[in-house]
Amino acid sequence: MKKILRNRLYMKILMSDLVSNFGDAVYYLALMTYITEIKNSSLAVSAINLSETLPILFTILFGFLADRTMNKVGMIIKTLWLRMLLYLAVAVAMTFQPSLVIALFASLVNFVSDILGQYENGLFYPISNQIIEEADREEVIAFRQTLTSTLAIMFQVTGVLLLTLISYASLAMLNALSFLCSLLIILSVKNQLTHASSEKNLSEIKLNTIVSDLVLDLKLSVRQLFSIKDIKSVLLTIPILNGSLAIMTSLVVINLSQTPTLILFNKATTISLLGISTVLGGILGGALVLTNNYFKGLSISTLLKINLFFVVGFFVALYLQNIVGILLMSFLSSLFVSALNPKMGALVFNNIEEDKLATIFGGMVTYFQVGDIISKALFSIIVLSLSSQQISLLYLVIVLLALIYLLFSKKSTTNDQSVN
Repeated sequence: MKKILRNRLYMKILMSDLVSNFGDAVYYLALMTYITEIKNSSLAVSAINLSETLPILFTILFGFLADRTMNKVGMIIKTLWLRMLLYLAVAVAMTFQPSLVIALFASLVNFVSDILGQYENGLFYPISNQIIEEADREEVIAFRQTLTSTLAIMFQVTGVLLLTLISYASLAMLNALSFLCSLLIILSVKNQLTHASSEKNLSEIKLNTIVSDLVLDLKLSVRQLFSIKDIKSVLLTIPILNGSLAIMTSLVVINLSQTPTLILFNKATTISLLGISTVLGGILGGALVLTNNYFKGLSISTLLKINLFFVVGFFVALYLQNIVGILLMSFLSSLFVSALNPKMGALVFNNIEEDKLATIFGGMVTYFQVGDIISKALFSIIVLSLSSQQISLLYLVIVLLALIYLLFSKKSTTNDQSVN
């Protein structure tokens, strides 16, 4: 822990990310609450889900471009400038009366910002590898995950408070200012980051071969994925798990707009509590991975079975309109999801060449988030015609089938590599 804290360059990069996370958390809470105040909330939620889903399709493309970007630090600075300007535009739009048009515009900005964020993350991968020693990477990932999750609770609470004090436009402005603060931090360490950025042996991007190069790198990422021992039996299950987790908040928001049964105090507080329960689970899961050998030694198959069980419990609780059950199941599912991330991150960063990190990582992320794409696309369609309880029942059946499949599939060894 002390070694991480003494790495000033890494801590400044982390601080830059946390500042923008604060703005994003407050803005997302404001946007989801904003939607509940317009007439056609279902269409607005559908648009936001699509804006969060479609960028997943571009993960490998922007990872590919990030790997071949020469001036990585300079491009990071440009993405931060652009994201700040985008949210300034949203702030101006939200000064007008709440409407579906403004919600759709905010969804479009969210889409563009997410794509820029993916590209920015890809630019940071080789830089992070240079400033963090190989032996420390798993611990650093766990530390980052735990700290981010802990602060996310504070961000949620702060967001609820700010929603009672200032306007939606002011919250969008706050998000824009958070990107400005991140930009200033990166500018303060620009020279150090440039020195750490490895840009040797970069291949030139050729438009006439970009598709073939992408296909080649995607094949490489799939080969890397399948080379991990004893995970073939769960490859189908992981996208289903991720897809079910992806629509939980949106499903609760739709429920809040249709019936007051689940409301605790007010809508913003209820949405925030759902986020807090998820974050608390993430914090405890990360802590258990670092401190509990038995928990750390659980196989991926066992973790997935437990996780799917709690996700089934979530949809049962939502169908029964039990807010306590919803929060509890959200907490427990998040706990076991967070146990998978640090080891997988270290596995990727320690075994892949730096000039292919973003591409291969993007390919693997794309595969594991296929469930997100299909699930959110399905949700965006059925939310227009089905009630929240009917949707809960549909997802309950899907997840239950995945759990049954995993229970009867070949048992994985206790030395499985963790994947999410």
